[in-house]
Amino acid sequence: MGVCCQKEYSSSKRLISPTSYSKTTILKSSYPDSISKYYTFIRTIGYGAFGTVREATRINSYEVPIHETTEKHYAIKSINKNKVKNYLKSLQNEISILHILDHPNIARLYEIYEDEMYIHLVSEYCDGGDLLENWSAHRISSEAEIARTIQRVLLAINHLHSMHICHRDIKPENILFLNNQPNSEIKVIDFGFANKFLGTEMDSFVGSPRYLAPEVIKGSYGKQCDIWSVGVMMYFLLVGKFPFSGNSMHDQFKKILKGDFCINNPGWTSMSAEAQDLIYKMLVLDPDNRITAAQALNHSWFKSVNEKIYPIDQQIFQSIKKYKDKGKLWNIAMKVLVRNLSQEQIEDLKTAFHEIDREKTGFVRAEDIQACMEKNGYQMAKEEFNNLLQKIEYIGKGKLNYTQFLIAALDRKKIIDEENTWMTFRYFDINADGKICLNDLKSAIEKAGCYISETEYRELLQEFELKFDEDISYEDFADIMNCFTDVSSSYCTEIDDNSLKVPVRKLSTKRLTNRRCSVVEAMKRARRSTMDPQLSSTQII
Repeated sequence: MGVCCQKEYSSSKRLISPTSYSKTTILKSSYPDSISKYYTFIRTIGYGAFGTVREATRINSYEVPIHETTEKHYAIKSINKNKVKNYLKSLQNEISILHILDHPNIARLYEIYEDEMYIHLVSEYCDGGDLLENWSAHRISSEAEIARTIQRVLLAINHLHSMHICHRDIKPENILFLNNQPNSEIKVIDFGFANKFLGTEMDSFVGSPRYLAPEVIKGSYGKQCDIWSVGVMMYFLLVGKFPFSGNSMHDQFKKILKGDFCINNPGWTSMSAEAQDLIYKMLVLDPDNRITAAQALNHSWFKSVNEKIYPIDQQIFQSIKKYKDKGKLWNIAMKVLVRNLSQEQIEDLKTAFHEIDREKTGFVRAEDIQACMEKNGYQMAKEEFNNLLQKIEYIGKGKLNYTQFLIAALDRKKIIDEENTWMTFRYFDINADGKICLNDLKSAIEKAGCYISETEYRELLQEFELKFDEDISYEDFADIMNCFTDVSSSYCTEIDDNSLKVPVRKLSTKRLTNRRCSVVEAMKRARRSTMDPQLSSTQII
């Protein structure tokens, strides 16, 4: 039931548009509304057993120009509710897993809508084709290119395994390329068979036959089955044939259980000794003796990929050092903003994330940031490190996931501009009437995949002294977003960058109290600034 699809099909089939949306949802995490209010469908890109996948863009409800080159595209899988009734538990499991995954090499699930007839999964759009298509078209052919691809797959798997999740269906068709550019990022998709494991063996017979590990066939297995599948895929990409084949599935399974694969062919003999060694270590019969994802990422075969040194912009380190948590609403808004940034806007940050993540788990710690700073020639004083340690403990309980890292590391003065602020505001303006209704705000937050309790929601409102019967205008929202950028102001200089022990909502209340008392004056200054370019941003705030 994967949420991304890469093939385009010509067909006369059409989805029937429901006349209403179901108030009784079958998924707790879905948003009960018509998806056509929020997205414009461009074309159908695939069909599955349970529904259709279409390319879409978000509807611009305001007369705000959006450049076609920066307009974000999405893949929306519409699942027929009647067809999925008997598989509801599997669908709920897949969605619960996708909601907690946060990695540059895993396709992200953004939103879920549910109407009378369909469940709509809004996910990251990948238009570069799958790994099998790219390999068949010789776009991925050299050993170095294959090494880079396998490394990215292992990064995703290591992230999964570190979170006690097993994919259970790794194969070229489930590896998509984000775009058609050289060195495009890859994304692992289709978590329909994925499963959480907590010290217990799995026994479900799932996966694609050619890629099944011997222990899966036997009926008792763990996370290492994913590594076997990567080994089969790596062999296939380098040799051009499957390591275990037979005239029937029974013959194929017999060969898998023996673990003997062919090494007497030109493809095998022409590959490097390092590649052969890694395949041997991945296709070990005993999963306890099989190489792990973390160990494989340190294998010498990836030396050609790892030997390139990517210097990290000092601005990234400065942003992390200056970062302060700004409260629940600001953080949720930033999550929405960050996920809608283009690849070009976050490319340097993504590279930095991979460089800093020394353990390759998809999380970064204060020690990782310190080591990377020193590697790039930036020394960190003991006091600075202790402050950084405090921040990361406060933000992410000792480690930052990918999105948390992006929020902390991006250049906030550059990214929180008018276009991105408008885009984020539109997301929360459910009624498209130019204001955020607080009665609908909790629904909008949950639609963004950020689930908060009633207590947390009340705290969020208290942060900005808001009441349920109030609305947030665009001007107010822009002020909330911008008053925390790294600029000098009479307010900002009063706050100690390292003071994390003071509750965030008290800081926010103080700032917003000042804002609410002078919002008219602030708007006048903002208008004057458009006429007088010499008026600084410091004066506006």
